[in-house]
Amino acid sequence: MSSYSRIVLAPTLFPSRGHPRGSAAPRDGPAGSRYLRLMPTGLDELPKIGAPATRALHNAGLTTLREVADVPRQELANLHGMGPKALRIIEEALAKHGLELM
Repeated sequence: MSSYSRIVLAPTLFPSRGHPRGSAAPRDGPAGSRYLRLMPTGLDELPKIGAPATRALHNAGLTTLREVADVPRQELANLHGMGPKALRIIEEALAKHGLELM
């Protein structure tokens, strides 16, 4: 057996190291998306939203949840990359701090 085939076969030799199907398996640990959504968001950071929405906020000069609270909802909705799900997550994060979009 060549060293290359041993490297390719190595993940199947250690079933206790994770799901045998690799990244297609459900992830419930700290790297899982469900865990990230449940983490509290402070006012000095943005909530965990998709990359396009995060880029849209950064391109608009908005880097904290506190800054986002001062922007009208319609203006955020008009940003390229900001979808309804990202707006909902932002509104939920603001509501946890007793704030809302204008």
